[in-house]
Amino acid sequence: MTVRIRDIALAALVFALAGSSISCASSAQASDGKEADEEPIAIDAAQTKKKINIEVETVSPDTLVEYVKATGVTKARSDVTYSAEIAGRLEQLRVDLGDRVKKGQVLARIDFASLNAQAEQAEATRDLAKKTFDRLSSLAEERLVSDQQLDEARSRLVQAEAQLKIIRSSLSKSTIRSEISGVITEKNVSKGEYVAPGMRLFRVIDHSHIIVEADLAETQVAKVKKGQSVDVLIDALDKEVRGVVESVIPAADPVSKTFTVRIDVNNPELEILVGMATTVSVASVEHKNVVVAKQDVVVEQGETKAVFVTDGEVARKRIVTLGATQGDRVVLTSGVEPGEKIVVVGQRDLVDDQPVNVVM
Repeated sequence: MTVRIRDIALAALVFALAGSSISCASSAQASDGKEADEEPIAIDAAQTKKKINIEVETVSPDTLVEYVKATGVTKARSDVTYSAEIAGRLEQLRVDLGDRVKKGQVLARIDFASLNAQAEQAEATRDLAKKTFDRLSSLAEERLVSDQQLDEARSRLVQAEAQLKIIRSSLSKSTIRSEISGVITEKNVSKGEYVAPGMRLFRVIDHSHIIVEADLAETQVAKVKKGQSVDVLIDALDKEVRGVVESVIPAADPVSKTFTVRIDVNNPELEILVGMATTVSVASVEHKNVVVAKQDVVVEQGETKAVFVTDGEVARKRIVTLGATQGDRVVLTSGVEPGEKIVVVGQRDLVDDQPVNVVM
């Protein structure tokens, strides 16, 4: 029994050694390449990428205009406030809110009848004093009156003329006339009311021409010059009109540190009202024959900015340098040449050498 077990163990050991030798020999032959049936196949990583649908645009030289933009408000070119210059009762009131008036038109009168009567009386007194002085002057030549009488007559004439001037001045101030053609936008008194000097009575505006005042930052103000054309968007009317820079105030506001630009806008239809909000755009720099793209085609990866171009089969990443911007457009100063096709839709799903399918 024991002998048989030993023989079986020896046979198994011999068989195992023989199998090991055969395996080693086979490995050696394979390593020498003499009997290997197949070699390892190299797989291109790009071939394993899925095609991505994209849309493209052909790059061509273009023009980009930089604009200085600011918000502003409309004001009347002529805006006059009238106040009482003398005290008295408001005897006549000839206008109401919203009335259109012409230059020189009477708006109101203060104690006009009384002052007019005083002026007539003063004029009569002056006339009498003048006649008296002239008569005494003739008699003085013949030595029929004394020098004192002549001096007294002269003094009365001077006083009468001075009094007439004072009354006429008050009479003139009692009549309030419009200095401009426009619209009554403020009326603070009623007929018969007593007014005092300095009391605010009316406001008249002429908005056939509008002045838009906008505030510019100190980085913008140097780009705006007198005489430049301006696009003015009237927000409330959803309408854009043209204007001209009338002036740039050369002193900054002490609080906001902004500079005021005044823009003249013609308003013949009177549809632009005073106090409306506006957005002004002034063309400052024009870049001609440059590569321009929408800003959203640019892919940012950290500090790197890139776009993808394609030959129709594969998309390749191009590092680009960005230049001037305006709205959603940007100048690509390097990285892309005119005539190349730039990916405008699907670019964020791409990697370099990505197979693509161009769709319209």
